[in-house]
Amino acid sequence: QSVQKTNRVKIRSLADSVLSLIRNSSNVLIMGDSMMDMDAFGACLGLKAICDRAEREVKIVADLKLTERKTRSAIISSFSKNEIQDLIVEPKDAEALIKQNTLLVVLDCHISTMAMAPELIEGSMRTMVIDHHRKGKDYIESTVFSHIDSSASSTCEIVSELIKYCSANPGIDLPPLYATFM
Repeated sequence: QSVQKTNRVKIRSLADSVLSLIRNSSNVLIMGDSMMDMDAFGACLGLKAICDRAEREVKIVADLKLTERKTRSAIISSFSKNEIQDLIVEPKDAEALIKQNTLLVVLDCHISTMAMAPELIEGSMRTMVIDHHRKGKDYIESTVFSHIDSSASSTCEIVSELIKYCSANPGIDLPPLYATFM
């Protein structure tokens, strides 16, 4: 019970740090790895819900042609074309959205060469990393926030804990479709 309480305090602290960084940003760009799977996309949607609560402009950086086939199929069948255009920005178009105070969030990946758009990491002043894979060589070093928890089963698990334990009042609204992806 003591360990569980300590973990809740830690995740609440992490969640509030994430929310604070988002609130102190002009806009947020979120991306997964280059072959984005359901874990990466679900985590992107969960983090988008946090950004929506913080009332920040947010886009998911993704090239659907490079997204895992099952994930791409689920996205196309679940969202209308207009919803996809509102939700996703192509990597080549994302560079134009980077401002001085943009927060770039890399999910389900912590190695810049494996990210959906490595060039955005190089051009970003503020980068956040949330991942569940074991830390490897060539990880993204210059971050304003990094949480790599290899004991978590997925990045969606980490993001769902951030949503659950964040002290934002009222709570973070997670649309049912986002929850399904997660």
